[in-house]
Amino acid sequence: AAYRRIHRLSIEEAARDLRYAFLEATACRFGFERIALGHHADDNAELVLMRLLRGSGPSGLAGIPPMRPLGTPSRMVIRPLISSSRAAIDRFCRQHGLATGEDATNRTLHFTRNRIRHDLLPKLRREYNPNIAAGLNRLARLTRDEEAWLESLVDDHLRRVTLEEAANHHLLDGAALARSHPGLQRRLLRAALARIRGDLRRIGFELIEAVRALLKAECRSGAVDLPGGLRAIRLGNRLYIGPPPATIAPIDYAYTVTGTGVVNIEEIGARLHLERLDRVVGSARAAGQCIAYFDMDHIDFPITIRNFRPGDRFAPFGLQGTQKLKKYFIDHKIPRAQRHAYPLVVSRGEIIWIAGLRRSDRAPVGARSTAILKMELLVA
Repeated sequence: AAYRRIHRLSIEEAARDLRYAFLEATACRFGFERIALGHHADDNAELVLMRLLRGSGPSGLAGIPPMRPLGTPSRMVIRPLISSSRAAIDRFCRQHGLATGEDATNRTLHFTRNRIRHDLLPKLRREYNPNIAAGLNRLARLTRDEEAWLESLVDDHLRRVTLEEAANHHLLDGAALARSHPGLQRRLLRAALARIRGDLRRIGFELIEAVRALLKAECRSGAVDLPGGLRAIRLGNRLYIGPPPATIAPIDYAYTVTGTGVVNIEEIGARLHLERLDRVVGSARAAGQCIAYFDMDHIDFPITIRNFRPGDRFAPFGLQGTQKLKKYFIDHKIPRAQRHAYPLVVSRGEIIWIAGLRRSDRAPVGARSTAILKMELLVA
């Protein structure tokens, strides 16, 4: 009960953790490399049906694996009875005079699994399919084989989209992930999380979908909290998964622009559209954060589009004098890790626009302006 409270688990999960910890410690103590457990085909059928009712994905429907590592690659849990039914095992024990025991909790209907065992499965066997257990085991076997094949492909794709990998975090290419099929996205995210955490417990469909939402084109920044003190953080074209970092080192970028057109800023997953106009449609002041108008006669090309650098200053439109860009970001609650995602437009060595936030007081459009430069920040 204490372990359950500390780790916020169900009683079944807590008991399972402690049971396997005991088995691993005992095997380690005596030098055993195989731990044989008594799971049988009916156990597997119950688990597959329970996960089906919960809406599990393919990995859940693969059921109980016949063997898997425990602690180290050389120490394996094996299940030699996984293909045998409970009835066959009971019959064998009677024929050979083997005593058996049963946990009293197996009969209580308090647990979902026991209700499936004593109520749902008998009803399905009686009214729908007398071989329901065999059918569920066949589903698990087929799904397990498909999963093993797909996971080998996922490993290769994960290497392709990984920019940085450490024991406790992954830095992924968000643009490459966004271009991937939704099914592959889910598998890549689950694979990255499994490598970081060692398992996928409490990582359900909703959490994976929340992380996938960070990959959408209109989302250039954002974060999702994950179990185990982890976070998924979108930063431009990158996706970080791991413990909350003090900062994520930005990728420096600088583009030289010699005239109007479109500039793709790949590092942040955005593009800047520059267009010459004869007049402003509507009010230049009502342009919004992602559009800005400038008197083109007071803009010297080439201009530079780059990320924030320490010491940057600019003169906010409507205010007196200049201020440090760092202070502006702090005052407007822009997290440090997200500041490089706002490109700076620089003309004559001065920042004339923090694209996506605010323009400066340089080159304003007036009644005598004859050539107008419209700049618009768009998500790539």
